Amino acid sequence: MQLIKKTNTQIWGRLVAAITFAFQLGMPQVVMAAPVTSPLDLATVPLANSPTITIQPNLLFILDDSGSMSWDYMPDWA
Repeated sequence: MQLIKKTNTQIWGRLVAAITFAFQLGMPQVVMAAPVTSPLDLATVPLANSPTITIQPNLLFILDDSGSMSWDYMPDWA
């Protein structure tokens, strides 16, 4: 009886390992195929020149004149 249980456990272990291995082989193909099958609607004209879509600018230009850029070293507390 002990021999049968050990063999049965080995069979289940190998079955789980085989299913896991097959899943790991197939998963990258599913992930790589997802972006290809999804619908893609790209604009044919730049959004800034589009007459129907009004895009607000999302740009920030910052000049740092605090003096921290002229330091020769960075202190330990910074």
